[in-house]
Amino acid sequence: MIFVAGINDRKKIIKEVSYKCKCNESKGIIILEERNFSLFFLPIFSWDKRYYLECKTCGSLYSIKKEYVDSILKEEEVFAYQLNVIFELKMCKKCGHELNFDYEYCPYCGNKIKE
Repeated sequence: MIFVAGINDRKKIIKEVSYKCKCNESKGIIILEERNFSLFFLPIFSWDKRYYLECKTCGSLYSIKKEYVDSILKEEEVFAYQLNVIFELKMCKKCGHELNFDYEYCPYCGNKIKE
């Protein structure tokens, strides 16, 4: 008798939400990442669920705090206090260009970058 079983990671886009990102875009997507145990290529159970918010424009990535997951899935809007930063793009507030993290001034417009 042969059994085919395995463990894999799965990512799934849950929904689109409103979020005001630093790139001035207001749309993001909620992503569920989880581990699955499969038997004969059918998922039997999953564990280690993590939820993320990704900006559709700049790709900034935030983890969603566990205590806010249910409320975010019910609502259509996400607020900064509900998130932890994983990767955030640095943008010039004056001209909107993407910047390196070590810049103190925007090379495009000369605006001083505030931390």
